[in-house]
Amino acid sequence: MKEKYITSYDSLTNHLMKFGFRRKNANFYIRESTESLQRFFFTHATHSERFVKYYTIQLKINYPQIESLAREMGLFSYGMAVNIGYLTPNRNFLEWRVAESDSEDYILDIIENMCMNINNYALPYFEKYSTLEGLLKGIENQELQNRLDYRFCQPFLYYLLGDKKRAIDSLDTILKNIKSHSRLMDDKQNYSISSNDHVGHLQNKDLQVYMEFTSKFKDFVDESSDKPQEGSFKV
Repeated sequence: MKEKYITSYDSLTNHLMKFGFRRKNANFYIRESTESLQRFFFTHATHSERFVKYYTIQLKINYPQIESLAREMGLFSYGMAVNIGYLTPNRNFLEWRVAESDSEDYILDIIENMCMNINNYALPYFEKYSTLEGLLKGIENQELQNRLDYRFCQPFLYYLLGDKKRAIDSLDTILKNIKSHSRLMDDKQNYSISSNDHVGHLQNKDLQVYMEFTSKFKDFVDESSDKPQEGSFKV
């Protein structure tokens, strides 16, 4: 490929531009909507092969309102990221092998395949979860496991969508589940011949962190009860 990165090909950039994405730097494209920022990251690995790149496509969605609210409470929110392969029926990590010796036609075929996967899987994914309501529905339907920490995100979403009661109720339910899981881990350790103190420490820390978050969140809701909710945390 002679030092030409996959995103240097106009066919890829032009394809993404058709759907409102603009190129931000060498391997990063972004699209903005009312409630989210959607990104494509084109990255690569060599897997110890000389003159070869294995390209991957990472998708990421950031929610500025959630991130702003998290900052208000001294927390961090990093959005939701996934390799495009996990959105396909195979649900496996997906990459494309390109060698410097490959022909131009072969590389264009690779780009065409990338675009096909973008059309079939990435764009519908962005469409489905680019709004706060879509994200909340995905959490409630357990569609987004391992992609974000719903325990913090779900109360934020209820609050931002104007339902303070469900925000508080979700906190209490999640905290109750964490406590139950923590007790279960303690019981397992007590009956284990070689108990893992490190695991127990992590479980207790997890519980402590969420109890602190619950307290902060409830205080925050009380303090903001007289403030308008819609749009309060937009950036």
